[in-house]
Amino acid sequence: MVKDVKLNVRKEPIKSCKLYTGQETVANLIEAIIRPKLDRSPFEKEGKGRVPDYPIFSGVKDPMVRALLSVCIGCDAVPGGVKGMGPKATSELISRYNALPGPILHNKLADDIRNAKDAVISEGEAVLCLAKSLLYEKTNNGYMYGAPDELERFIEDFADEKTV
Repeated sequence: MVKDVKLNVRKEPIKSCKLYTGQETVANLIEAIIRPKLDRSPFEKEGKGRVPDYPIFSGVKDPMVRALLSVCIGCDAVPGGVKGMGPKATSELISRYNALPGPILHNKLADDIRNAKDAVISEGEAVLCLAKSLLYEKTNNGYMYGAPDELERFIEDFADEKTV
């Protein structure tokens, strides 16, 4: 995420900007490109280092896990994220279960997210549904990660005669 960017349209150097990312690889790439133009790290903030304190998305390739982590910290489906699940708690959560295989990992993450101290989502299935809503977002070229298998069944179950 890029915030507070101040650029001059006449190809002068970047005056200032604040960058936020949850991936160390992205942070390093941005650092290499922007530091020479800005004359300082774009991640410097009150003496903190150049990479995120909790790069929760670093090395996470499973789209469902990325969606579940997004639910924790905030996304379109859960603006503001789950209370009590900031970057530190989310980082600890993923490191706790990272070695588990796909569906088991998804269910463990969903259960821990719903069991967060101040969470208002009471069912693991609801957490998984929110994460799937991110994965199955419709785009110009179809769905982001393939068409959802459950969508047709869901539509049939909940549609009335007027909408079928």
